[in-house]
Amino acid sequence: MEFPTEISINLSHSNIPNLEPKSIKVYSGITTFVGPDGSGKTSLLRGLKTGISPHVSGKKVRYVSAGRLGPLENYRSDYDGQRGGNPRYEEARYGDKNSMQRRHQNETVTGDFATLSERPDVLIKVQERLRKLFNRDVRVDWNGGYLKIHFARVDIQSNEYSSAREASGLLHLVSILAGLYDDEVGAVLIDEPEVSLHPQIQSFLYQEISKVAGSPDQSGKKLIFVSTHSTEFIHLQSVDDLASVVFCSDVYKAPVQIDPSVGEFRNRKIRALLARMGQEHKLALFCDRPLLVEGPSDQIICSGISRVLDLNTEAAGSQILPVTGKGQMPAVIKLMRLIGKKPSVLADADALADGFYLIN
Repeated sequence: MEFPTEISINLSHSNIPNLEPKSIKVYSGITTFVGPDGSGKTSLLRGLKTGISPHVSGKKVRYVSAGRLGPLENYRSDYDGQRGGNPRYEEARYGDKNSMQRRHQNETVTGDFATLSERPDVLIKVQERLRKLFNRDVRVDWNGGYLKIHFARVDIQSNEYSSAREASGLLHLVSILAGLYDDEVGAVLIDEPEVSLHPQIQSFLYQEISKVAGSPDQSGKKLIFVSTHSTEFIHLQSVDDLASVVFCSDVYKAPVQIDPSVGEFRNRKIRALLARMGQEHKLALFCDRPLLVEGPSDQIICSGISRVLDLNTEAAGSQILPVTGKGQMPAVIKLMRLIGKKPSVLADADALADGFYLIN
């Protein structure tokens, strides 16, 4: 697959009335969808299941839903209020032999656990990561014609226990890693990979994603599409990195992507800004109307006023972003506008002067 490639996305599956097809450009092995809740990220991601199929060199497309632990809830919670506080932990199971044939179509952990059963090489890779990071081992077992998954501690003497008793974050991690390590898969679409994961584990998962991301016609590589609310899954050091971020604002509006070849990105200050973007800048990428202030003290004041007046600025779609450094305010304003944001500014007039150019 050559980059960039334009992909058409049919959204008829969403059953949302009067919704027109969309398209995105794939600039690299990782494409990231960001935007507020209800902005259409999941609809676009799901629509890509069919749109990306012609570009995966005959391999499978794996969609991993945000509710991937759903099959476990019947075993790890009082799902009907009649368990008396005693969930059916030991009964947890994940499909039969026939369902193994549909493992790539299954959007939950059931499909990923089936991969661990069918692919011993993938199981070994996942086991190695779990032992190193969590002092855990995972074992696949068949009992009464059904797939069962057990875990055990490797740092202390302990018995095996049902997967329904394991931490949610670890189960999410196993699910995603199985798809990443499966070489039968040419594209993995992950809705909210950060669910239940500690920030440091999110960082580890992004590193694992980066290792396999690339053109599916290359050995060991696959296309990765992520819909996220976490800054840990946004890597920005250059204009090319920014081009791979798809900004969503509303399901009825076309998503926004920047063209790295446009003249504005030849601006030295904008390129320098991208190279040193911190967490606060990344948080502003998720909102529609960032409020740019001159520094940390102004941020503290604005946050305090927001609390006193009960404005809930972040929940309303804003983010208070301190902009430090001489001449940085115009560069940040330009960048936010280029990616479809509507920035507001609270600053002294001299913060807006960039040589002889004045932001109006």
